[in-house]
Amino acid sequence: MSAGNKDGIVLNQDRSVEAQLQRAKEERQKKLKKQKRRKWFLIGGAGAIVLLIIIVSAIISIISKNMPMTVFTTNPTRGDLESVINASGTIESEQVVNYYAPGNILVEENAQLGDKINAGDSIVVFNEEDYAFALREVELENQITGNTYQGNLADYNETKAKLAQAIADVEKYAELVIVQQYAVDELEKKITDTNAINTANLQSSIHGAQKDIANYSYYIENAQELGLTQEELQGYLTKIQQKEQQVNAWSYDLNQISGSVNAYYQQKELADNQKVLAEYKAELEKAQAKVESYQAALGNKYDAENIVLNGELSTMRTGEAYENMLECKDGVKAEFDGVITACNIEAGTKTTAGTVMVTLASLEDVKVSFSITKSGLKEVELGQKAIVEILDKEYNATVTRINSIATAGTNGSASILVEVSIDNPDNDIYLGLDAKVKLTTAAKTDVVMLPVESVSADKEGEFVYLVVDGIVEKRYITLGISSDEYVEVVEGLEETDQVISMVSSELEEGMPVMAMPEMNMEDMEMMMEGM
Repeated sequence: MSAGNKDGIVLNQDRSVEAQLQRAKEERQKKLKKQKRRKWFLIGGAGAIVLLIIIVSAIISIISKNMPMTVFTTNPTRGDLESVINASGTIESEQVVNYYAPGNILVEENAQLGDKINAGDSIVVFNEEDYAFALREVELENQITGNTYQGNLADYNETKAKLAQAIADVEKYAELVIVQQYAVDELEKKITDTNAINTANLQSSIHGAQKDIANYSYYIENAQELGLTQEELQGYLTKIQQKEQQVNAWSYDLNQISGSVNAYYQQKELADNQKVLAEYKAELEKAQAKVESYQAALGNKYDAENIVLNGELSTMRTGEAYENMLECKDGVKAEFDGVITACNIEAGTKTTAGTVMVTLASLEDVKVSFSITKSGLKEVELGQKAIVEILDKEYNATVTRINSIATAGTNGSASILVEVSIDNPDNDIYLGLDAKVKLTTAAKTDVVMLPVESVSADKEGEFVYLVVDGIVEKRYITLGISSDEYVEVVEGLEETDQVISMVSSELEEGMPVMAMPEMNMEDMEMMMEGM
């Protein structure tokens, strides 16, 4: 015999033994009330008999206060037992796809919310002329992005090459300055004529000032390439004026100097070498300025990488947009059989690029989600089989997901989300409908069992009250699996034991009672037939 209850227990309640037994008692009492309504004439007759017995017992008790209290008893029975979790949830699709607008395109036709769609059906149809315009627009954007990337990359590589040349020039002129400075120093040691030295110094100063003027002029002429500010430009103009004044003064002093022929040649040789030295220094300074300018333009290594990365990213995005447009040449088609669960477009209006147009949910891969408490979690595992009832129709299902994160309920208790996938969905399934889930967590055959309302529990464990030789005896028992109506007795009882069916606060161990076997519906029917 199967002792499962199809009405079930709400999962997000406590599944402790005490609470489960109490709920089962309540469920059993509800069922008995239903059975009484269905067979009122039988229950009425049997009830009259029971009532008569109770009245007689009461009268006898009044007559003699020593008469024991009457209790109903039952015997442990054998049968098949299933531990079942009953819950409810909402039917959802396991495969949901959003279709995004590839561009701003005029819609001619589209599927509506709630439409059932077959794989390959058109769910969005675009205006051909408007689509062609949008496609060309994306093509041009793709080309522009590619050209911009290549242009930036070419500029970067060109600046990088200029920097390498400028660094080489700095090294070259730095070496030449060292060699030339040594030559000038040696010539200055040879010159003994004061006038010759003074003349050479004046000539060198004049030449150096003239080179400075030339350099400052170079900076002004190439200000944009060197990235000079307006303030820096004004500074170079002021320096040019100052150098010109110095040249005029030194030229006047030079005219006042006269010397020997030997001094003249010494002065000329020194002046020539000083002139070369000044030229090398000027070239070194220009090369150093270029290095600083090109380094600033290139930035650090991350800036250099970003030029490539940003170019590749922009090209990838525009390329993806172009591919998405090509895929929609003949409109948007369904990838699988399903139903439209969201529609954000209307025929005659334009889509907005990147937004969701419609959402398609599969009817071939559906699930039901429900919650269980932490105490029920140990009874559920992946792969378990379940029965899902939808509109009075049953479907086979399998536990496919047990969430690893608990959610706090309104009453403060935590619950875990469980999902079962329906194995055999058909056209009678509608997304969003309520569904009942029956999950068998354990099953045993030919076990000793008792009605759950006959079992109680205290801090020492589960127990029952027995009637032994007219005396109440409290006996602790070991329980196994349970359903909503029956609980397995693993140890502690024999099938011949008289177990008090309903435990009340008046019962005490050791008190005398009068046992009366509890009658079920079959017993009542047999009694009525015999009357």
